[in-house]
Amino acid sequence: MINLLLAVLLVAGGGYLGWSYYHGPPTEEKFIPSGRSPGSVAAITPPGKEYYEIIVSRDLWREKFAAPEEAPPPTPPPATEPPPRLKLLGTSIRKDTSRSS
Repeated sequence: MINLLLAVLLVAGGGYLGWSYYHGPPTEEKFIPSGRSPGSVAAITPPGKEYYEIIVSRDLWREKFAAPEEAPPPTPPPATEPPPRLKLLGTSIRKDTSRSS
C-alpha cells in the first residue's frame, strides 16, 4: 500500500515538474512596475563624462595595482661567542684518570 502511495506521489511530482518546465517563465509584461514604460525599464544609460574624468584624475589603476611596500631587511642575529673550553680536571668517571681529557 505504501508503495502505491509513493508511486502516486512520484508521478504527481514528475507531472508538476514537467508542466512547470514546458509552461515556461512568466512574461515580463506582467511584471512592469507601475508608472514606467517597458522601454525605460530595459534601457541602461551609460555613465556620464564626469564618471570617467574622476577615474582618470584619481588614477585608480595605480591605486588598485600598486607595488607592495617593501619591508626593511631583517636584522642579522648577533654574533655568538664560542663556548669556553673548560678543562675540568679531576672529574673523570673513568677509573684510569690518564685517559680522561
